[in-house]
Amino acid sequence: MYTVEEIKNKVKTGTWTKEDVARCVEELKQISDFTVYTEEIYYISYGIFAYNFREYAYPLIEICREAGVHMERSKEKSRLYLALVRLYFCLGFPPRLWNMA
Repeated sequence: MYTVEEIKNKVKTGTWTKEDVARCVEELKQISDFTVYTEEIYYISYGIFAYNFREYAYPLIEICREAGVHMERSKEKSRLYLALVRLYFCLGFPPRLWNMA
């Protein structure tokens, strides 16, 4: 898994690729405790949105939803909600926030 700084740097410098997203999503699918990776998920969603890698939005939406189910209200859960909103906008439709709580 890339670190937050690596993700931010790749997105900022234009070196963020579909392969990077695929790698991150596949690694996240293997993780059982998402609470440690909320900041990475947040920045991965930004990379998906910024580069319009729409095909990876749905898998990350599922990861965000799964992660949010097991979390209490917190800064980390807020990051997941922001990631979800960004991913829904990437797909071209407004998010239904009432379904995320």
